[in-house]
Amino acid sequence: MYAIEPEPNWTNRYRDVRQEVLGSFTPLTVGQKITIVRRIGGELTDRIEALSSNTVRIAGKTYEACQLTDDTCDKLFPELHASRVARERVLSERQTYIERRTEEERKAATEAVRLAQAQEQQRIEDARLAAASSAKVTPANK
Repeated sequence: MYAIEPEPNWTNRYRDVRQEVLGSFTPLTVGQKITIVRRIGGELTDRIEALSSNTVRIAGKTYEACQLTDDTCDKLFPELHASRVARERVLSERQTYIERRTEEERKAATEAVRLAQAQEQQRIEDARLAAASSAKVTPANK
């Protein structure tokens, strides 16, 4: 028979992946040179003047994370980077799990049908043999 593994706790998996990504993140610091790319287009290369959890100040202008591309945010904001990576990875893992589970369920259903057909064939064969056996031992044949 086919064993379908239980569905993982995706919330816990997300939390674990996020922590793993945060643990390996190397943050940029004030004074480092960076090229930022804005979502509306255009890029700017300069030194980081100030950096918070969701803003960066470069060349006298402050940019919020929502104004910057994901690639730029991945370099500047560890929390946002970890959340994005965890979300993408867990969604991919969940899709793989669903596909694998669906295939296992299909195999189990196919096996159940095959087994039911084999049992029905055996029942028919047993009935045929019983009928043939009783036909040989009837009072008319004695």
